[in-house]
Formats: sequence, structure tokens, C-alpha cells
Amino acid sequence: MPPDVEYRLVFMQRDLDEVLASQEVMMRRDGLDPDAIGRDVLHRLFQEEVIRFLRWAEAQRNIALLRLDYGQVVADPAQAAQALDEFLGGGLDRGAMAGAVESTLYRNRA
Repeated sequence: MPPDVEYRLVFMQRDLDEVLASQEVMMRRDGLDPDAIGRDVLHRLFQEEVIRFLRWAEAQRNIALLRLDYGQVVADPAQAAQALDEFLGGGLDRGAMAGAVESTLYRNRA
């Protein structure tokens, strides 16, 4: 990412136990064994990657970062749409954004 370009990044953060549960379902569906690595190892690796990314992004002077929590977006999509619209400068269709949230897809909850 060129340092002379301004970026606005939206980071959707989700509970890592939920992420891992979802990954395990996908792996099993693909005939893979998620237990081969171990959930504790995967949790640590995912957590380290998130921390590494956030530290990097927050250190960049040309990057504005909006962090949204997945569970809160599903629980209150209108509020998330408002935050996103404000972050991106306004003028977006907040109703359409909020309406695009499919709470039925939130299957793996911590």
C-alpha cells in the first residue's frame, strides 16, 4: 500500500472462538481434520495475526481504521450502518446497509 495514498479500512472483528468454530465446520465439510493442529494453537495463531495487523494499521499515518464488532453489527445493524456511513464521509444508504445484515447467518456463537 503506497504511503502517499490515504486509506480507510474497516476491520470487522469477531470472537475468535466463533471464528474457529466456523473454520472447523468448513474443514470437516472439506474432509479435513481440524483437530490435527489443535484449537489452542489455532486460537493463538489467529490472535497473534489480529494483534499484528492492528498494531501495523494503527501505526500507519495514512490509514484511518474503523473497528466493528461482528456480534454488535448483527445485533444492531442500524447503528453499525451509521458508524460506517460517518466513517466513510456520509451520504450512503444506511437503510440498505442495515438491511443487508443476515442474522440467520450468525450460526457459530461463543
